[in-house]
Amino acid sequence: MSLIVQRADLYACARNETAMVQSIRAQFQLDAASSAGPIAPSDRIAAIDIVRGIALFGVMAINVATEFRVSIFERFLPDGLDGTWLDRALYSILMIGIDLKAFALFSLLFGVGLAIQYDHLSASSRRTALLVRRLAFLMLIGGVHLILIWNGDILFEYAIAGFVVLPFLFGPSRLPAIVGTALLAVFIISSFLPPIASMPSRSWMTHDVAEATRIYGSGGFQRCWPFAFTSYPDSCLCMCSCFREQ
Repeated sequence: MSLIVQRADLYACARNETAMVQSIRAQFQLDAASSAGPIAPSDRIAAIDIVRGIALFGVMAINVATEFRVSIFERFLPDGLDGTWLDRALYSILMIGIDLKAFALFSLLFGVGLAIQYDHLSASSRRTALLVRRLAFLMLIGGVHLILIWNGDILFEYAIAGFVVLPFLFGPSRLPAIVGTALLAVFIISSFLPPIASMPSRSWMTHDVAEATRIYGSGGFQRCWPFAFTSYPDSCLCMCSCFREQ
């Protein structure tokens, strides 16, 4: 009789352990599923959001003053600054105090956000697929904007940068520091080497700006898109030259 009772107790314990394991597994799957969604507002890091907003405001201010042109090459032509003294003062403040700093800060926060997403998805078995899907969607939006709207798009380049740094998130923690130091050394050395790409001539950019103003101002989509498409190779050379100088 006691043997039967012992076996019944063992059977009950086994059932309880099985139920506990299933409960833990279900909770783990639930946590993994919830981690794949957006971060709850209460879990967001307010300081990062504030700094991101400041950086985005700086980027917008610089873009309004310099980048938002019919042709991106107008940014690289000498500006006469025919406005009032206040216009010239504000322009100088933007160029000295905000230009490039806001872009660098926003780029840094893009990398921070990607690392946070990586940690947030640590419980999900689909972490790599989700990160790749988000970057691919960002590249799709940037590609549409680049091809159909404006050749000064930046989202496409952010997506490329995300795909480049994504493998480093899965490596040892010291790997990004080593690669970053090596790239910094390459950047410093490259300033003493012949340029990989050079800016188009001033006469070419002046002609392109005039044509862009004429076509975008009076032409339809059937005329605007072919013109924008022919400007893409020169835009890429322009961006490569700018990155090297910066």
